[in-house]
Amino acid sequence: MKLPTSVRRRTPNARLVKRDATYSVEETAGLLAVHVNTIRNWQAGGLNPIDSHYPILFHGSDLQTFLKRKQAKRRQRCGPGELYCFKCRQPRQPKDRLIKLEMQNERVLRMIGACEVCGTRMFRAGSIQNLKSYEENFVLQSAEAEHIAVCGGPAVNCELDKDEKT
Repeated sequence: MKLPTSVRRRTPNARLVKRDATYSVEETAGLLAVHVNTIRNWQAGGLNPIDSHYPILFHGSDLQTFLKRKQAKRRQRCGPGELYCFKCRQPRQPKDRLIKLEMQNERVLRMIGACEVCGTRMFRAGSIQNLKSYEENFVLQSAEAEHIAVCGGPAVNCELDKDEKT
């Protein structure tokens, strides 16, 4: 049962599972858009069926709990002075603790820095209310977010001026 790449996800959506329903292996695979063997691997990895009889059935609440626990194990929280580097796949400190702040809106700001190990740009969203703690943990460099409505005037290299002079 190969699914198109537009349907497949890296992590199955636990919110699709109804808490009070029961699901067979095939129903679970169809609902979460994974292969039947994936469900059987989950069963070997700790997903408990309702009983040991066939067809193998899973209770929705057990399935939700298993998926949420599986996703929580992969998650890595950033410490107070760290941003997440997607290339290194770990929380890291920015180079020289230097970050640039961009205002997203009245309450949210974006922190941008470079990884101290690989140099890749790292991002992290934050609250303006926590600005004091960011000042303690980072060297701040403020920048306004560039928006298309705030861009400068028209391009200087316009062809209209050349045509009028000739």
